[in-house]
Amino acid sequence: MMINDVDFPEDVKTKICKNGLFDEDFYLSNFPEKNIENPLNHYLTVGWKDGLNPSCLFDTSGYINNYDYKKSFNKNEIIFNENEICDTISIVIDGEVKISSFTYNGNEIIFNRLKSNNMFGQSLLFSSLPYYKGKVIASKKSIIAFIKKDKLIKLLNTNNLYESFLNIISDDILSSKEEIRMLSFSNITDRLLYLLHIHKEIKYKSITELSFRLKVSREALSKCISKLVLRQIITNEGKCIKLIKNL
Repeated sequence: MMINDVDFPEDVKTKICKNGLFDEDFYLSNFPEKNIENPLNHYLTVGWKDGLNPSCLFDTSGYINNYDYKKSFNKNEIIFNENEICDTISIVIDGEVKISSFTYNGNEIIFNRLKSNNMFGQSLLFSSLPYYKGKVIASKKSIIAFIKKDKLIKLLNTNNLYESFLNIISDDILSSKEEIRMLSFSNITDRLLYLLHIHKEIKYKSITELSFRLKVSREALSKCISKLVLRQIITNEGKCIKLIKNL
């Protein structure tokens, strides 16, 4: 994706429009021979892509260089296709993203859901096979920031962040291994108890969210939890499940 394909970030548009960061006379000085009817709109649609500043108070290039670019995506819009090469780390600034693929029968399999401040692509970026294993799709209107590999390396070198970055990668690997181990159990009870043995307790926002984590249906999980509570194996209070007795 090139910078010319990118929408002007909504958060910066609001900042410029509401905080007096656009100086019409300053901006028009870039075009002494042109008659621009709406200078602000010209900057928001064209000028910023050319690196022009809206005033002496805002550095367009400096802002853009913090990320390689940001882009907004509408609901169900594809961000990356399956098997597309991963050459950025991507950060969900706002909204929600899912990574999914389809079986030969056409059934969708959702691998992951990502919300604000979640990151994706970090494990693929330095891989020998840096290709997305599924489609990356905006589940709802979202803003994504993208950082290219060379920019990331420069940031890590400049700020001595390699250890923190490696911690993130290591946590991703451990989480993936935990999920693979959990999915090796064929029934819901074993999956739930496996996670409880590791974490001692599981906090969740909704049964739907927890069922996605366990890769089971919401209805089946609700029945399983109710049975284990009746058998006094777990407690389920305040959206927190705790193990109180081993089987």
